[in-house]
Amino acid sequence: MSVSIICACKNRLNALKISLSSWLLFDEVKEIIIVDWSSDQPIHHLASLSSRIKVIRVNNEEYFNQSQPLNLAARFATQENILKLDCDHILNPYYNFFNIHSFGRKGIFYTGINDKVDDPCVHPLWGILYVRKEDFINVNGFNEKMGKYYAVEDDELVMRLRTFGLEALPIHLKVLSAIHIPHPDRVRVENFEGYEESSEKFDENAFEIYQETTGKEHPQGMLGLLDPSVQLVKYSHLAREHKEKNMHEFGVKNFINNPNVKRHIDDRKGYYRYKLFDWKTKEVLPGVFLAKKKELYKPEELEELNNKIELEVDVAFEKEKLHELQNLEEETFSELERLMEEIQCDDEEEVQDNSEEVENVEEELHDVEQILKKIEPTNI
Repeated sequence: MSVSIICACKNRLNALKISLSSWLLFDEVKEIIIVDWSSDQPIHHLASLSSRIKVIRVNNEEYFNQSQPLNLAARFATQENILKLDCDHILNPYYNFFNIHSFGRKGIFYTGINDKVDDPCVHPLWGILYVRKEDFINVNGFNEKMGKYYAVEDDELVMRLRTFGLEALPIHLKVLSAIHIPHPDRVRVENFEGYEESSEKFDENAFEIYQETTGKEHPQGMLGLLDPSVQLVKYSHLAREHKEKNMHEFGVKNFINNPNVKRHIDDRKGYYRYKLFDWKTKEVLPGVFLAKKKELYKPEELEELNNKIELEVDVAFEKEKLHELQNLEEETFSELERLMEEIQCDDEEEVQDNSEEVENVEEELHDVEQILKKIEPTNI
């Protein structure tokens, strides 16, 4: 078994130093690729710890996101399997993650989405993804349109892997082969572009949100905003808000609530739909690289592509609606035939009751036919 660990980092050096030391303990890990997304203090010195470590520095990025640096790291991956970890994920030296999570058969991947676990050392394992490199490439990696807000880029990728026909297996929790370093919610959101906007919006309604969340009133004014209890509610609120925004905008919530949405996503595997940038890289020191990104599309080209995606999705939904209505029409005809057979009886009162039921079914059938006429199959 050979594994490439990929990781994205911006101003998380202290946590990374702890996690990195645990990753190096496992012989299965042949390489560790860390993208330094314009950290205030560069981390290229980490490459000197081991020949297995590669550090890729990207300059002039004011805001953090996960998708772009992780896709860049995956470009460097040379091993059969990819393990995506965050800076604060530790591999437990007492339980071998790779023995517990093996690829004994094709068509599977492992994901750490364990939302029902209320433990700061376990719950955030949702950020772990263990997948064959081939499968990661086939679904075009992380969605680079997801970057303004914290979270859900891993859920969105899991959604596409499942749509691609792969089975998602959970990270095992009975044996903790991986652990998360607990940290406050502020660390989650503060480096994202959407943070300032969300923070200002919260401050405008801070005390109403605080009271709604805790059931307690709090002193007004600037000192109230700076109170630790208000700050705690604030960053927990922002983290949830960011997740909800991405869940809705990128179809994750719809996928969870409606399994049929798999049909619609099935047609959305084009490279341009998820990759916005290409990269030029140069090795400047052993194991240390500088990377510069280049936009794959001009704004007008990207707008045209987005419009094409929306049209394809709309058509897919219309097909789904037509399919459902056709099934309903068949079911209604079957019910009508059944009632026509039952109406053959001598009891006049029973005949009257059944006749009324037939009339109701005929009216329902008429409504379905009217809806079907409004859908033009030639346009689908």
